[in-house]
Amino acid sequence: MRPELSSTHPAEPNIEQEKPTVPGPNCLQEHIVTHAKVLLGWAVANLLLGGGGMFLSAGQFHHFLHMNAAWGSINLVVAIILWYKNAHHRPMAAATERYAHFKRLLLVNVGLDLGYLVVAYWFLQKAALSEAFGDYFRGFGHSIFLQGTVLLACDLVSLSILFSRRGRFMGKHL
Repeated sequence: MRPELSSTHPAEPNIEQEKPTVPGPNCLQEHIVTHAKVLLGWAVANLLLGGGGMFLSAGQFHHFLHMNAAWGSINLVVAIILWYKNAHHRPMAAATERYAHFKRLLLVNVGLDLGYLVVAYWFLQKAALSEAFGDYFRGFGHSIFLQGTVLLACDLVSLSILFSRRGRFMGKHL
């Protein structure tokens, strides 16, 4: 009797298997673009809700929405620049340079985010002392607090991912 022939020989590679993903600069680029997309989503939400809502509100809430719309426009510009620089320019630099640059950017952003929280606190303290401009200071203070908190969370999460996947982003297996 003849043994049955199998459809795949053990020595032959199975071409149906997926190729493993290669870590390196593309992983880092994808992370940076994802960070930009998150910021872009936050910007669009602020522009739509803040921009539309400020025309339908008054007092403290009007100032809150007005400041959110302003933040949305700034975040939109930053997100588009970050996305464009990283999605359309391959390779921008060596993986180690890109990693170091993005890490510095995130660390500066974390410092700015903490500064926003201090400014928000100042606005809220100023609101307590001002009868004439209390709604203005309170609305802006709450908006700056919200923006600082969300941006801080986004930057810290991205920084955490950057540190935890350092080897993968650099194309090394650490």
